[in-house]
Amino acid sequence: MMIVLPRKQGQGIVIDDRIFMTVSDIRKCDVCFEMSVPIDVLIQGSPRMFGHPGRAESGEQLAFVEIAPCPQCLWLRVDDEVSFHDRVSVRVVECKNDHVRLGLEAVEGVSVQRKEVWDVVRRDR
Repeated sequence: MMIVLPRKQGQGIVIDDRIFMTVSDIRKCDVCFEMSVPIDVLIQGSPRMFGHPGRAESGEQLAFVEIAPCPQCLWLRVDDEVSFHDRVSVRVVECKNDHVRLGLEAVEGVSVQRKEVWDVVRRDR
């Protein structure tokens, strides 16, 4: 089952208390995420995601590749997807003006939270 979360620049998500993705820039249909991922987490995605937007032609289908170590910046476009250990996938569902809608799918037992909710939960522990 996919959940969809809207995010604006500066907002993020936390996956399994270990993976942090924050929207750092939105340019038309390109979204840049700042990433914090432990070294032992396998990241899979299209090669063009790990550089500046526009490196691949629109609609170009690229095979997923394994990326290590974690990139500091990840660019996604609408319908682009990145996965972590085949347990969680994040897809850009929609990009408009100053916000992006992310579709997230995770296996049972993996937590996915908005960063602001995660911060409150951590503070109250």
